[in-house]
Amino acid sequence: MIDFTLALDFSDHESLVIGILSDTHGSLNADIAEFISQCDIALHAGDIMGSESLNAMKPVLGHTLAVKGNNDAYSTWAEADRAQLDDIPDVVELNLPGGKLVMEHSHRFWNRDTNSIHQALRREHPEAQMVVYGHTHIRTIDDSQIPTVVNPGAAGKTRVHDGPSCLQLNVSADKWEILEYLF
Repeated sequence: MIDFTLALDFSDHESLVIGILSDTHGSLNADIAEFISQCDIALHAGDIMGSESLNAMKPVLGHTLAVKGNNDAYSTWAEADRAQLDDIPDVVELNLPGGKLVMEHSHRFWNRDTNSIHQALRREHPEAQMVVYGHTHIRTIDDSQIPTVVNPGAAGKTRVHDGPSCLQLNVSADKWEILEYLF
């Protein structure tokens, strides 16, 4: 079996501000791009559909990490950008101050019942402090159990419901705090 997981270690940082977004579908909201420029790291939970959204994100430390979504296929990416698509993993694992964050798009666990998705993600990633996912376009913070499961909603123009949104995760060794942003 091929492992499409990217694992990175940021645990030596005292604290980090992480911008989390998903489901840009080829168009990143300008306010969210500005928000990301104030974060240390940017995470994109899939359905990117082109390098333009990734290239528009300029976090302070220069790390923009993404996972493939169900709509991230050669047919949805410009031919010139397909090499970048090949480099995007299905799962990203980050060792952060205070624990591990895991990110995947979650389409493999699709179910109309959000609680079922969250339980499947918790079973799949029990070692995580937090699991980030996309796919549903519905902003969610489920901290009823560990790992906490979050979805930033949609950060583009497609199915943004009450507006484009993202999350900010502030991490340190003793505290993880999640904030919601709606534009």
